[in-house]
Amino acid sequence: MTPAILAARDVDESDRTHRVPRRDLLEEHYRAIGETLSICEAAVLCAGIPWLFPTASVHARALKYQGPVEQFIRLSLVNISTSTLELYCDDLENAPVQSTERDPLYLAPLSNLDRFCWCLAIIACGACLVYLICQSLGLSPLFTALGIVGTGSILFAACAPYCLESHRRYSLHSLLYAEILRRKGLDHPNTKGVRILPVETKPTP
Repeated sequence: MTPAILAARDVDESDRTHRVPRRDLLEEHYRAIGETLSICEAAVLCAGIPWLFPTASVHARALKYQGPVEQFIRLSLVNISTSTLELYCDDLENAPVQSTERDPLYLAPLSNLDRFCWCLAIIACGACLVYLICQSLGLSPLFTALGIVGTGSILFAACAPYCLESHRRYSLHSLLYAEILRRKGLDHPNTKGVRILPVETKPTP
């Protein structure tokens, strides 16, 4: 259970109405947010893990996507309050990674194949390229093998951080936080917020 859901259980009724939704409503909203972010991850390269292996579940989520991503998130979460989005963002940063199947953030579970398939594909392409270059230069098998291993190690070190859960959460947090800034009028550079001016009314004679 996330800290936000625990908070929803502990706050009193008068404060809950203004700050934290009811526990059951908060879980429902968390489920909607997690499903929306998981759909974006399955369909958009810059969301979550860069590229997921197109399994049946990933393909089914991707079919629900209708871009662009900012518009999809805005329309999918239109009925969820900004305070709930902020609570979810906090939990994306602070909630521990669960090893159980039921993620309290309701993000779609990923297998090792989902996480590392794009990384392995890049390593394989890099190794093939190095092999072809070594063959064209007439290098010995030893230098060819060393080149392939060295290239694979460098590519793995560069790609592996993007396969971790920490990067996944950071990427999804950025998408959700952009929607929060848009709602607050802070989505453009050099914007300090939406200024609300009082309306002057003339006294009636």
